[in-house]
Amino acid sequence: MRTAQNTKKPTSAWFAPNPAGNVTTLHVRNMPGKATVELVDLNGHPVRSQAYYFESEDKVAIIVSDLDAGSYFVRIQGEDALLVRKLVIQH
Repeated sequence: MRTAQNTKKPTSAWFAPNPAGNVTTLHVRNMPGKATVELVDLNGHPVRSQAYYFESEDKVAIIVSDLDAGSYFVRIQGEDALLVRKLVIQH
């Protein structure tokens, strides 16, 4: 008897550069469809939220020049996954 194997690839996301200056690029892998990207300060307050439509492997430039220098958490909520990443901004 054969059993079904889970062939879904793991979802991943990262920023480059990180620390960021004025712009950083969010890279996503295996997160197709609509996703909301939300920047949250260390006090848990939302700073910015934007919806994107990603292909299986995709990237999007995020302008951060208008944000204060410091550390942020970035929540990436996709249709089937939630990822949280740390982003550091240095001006």
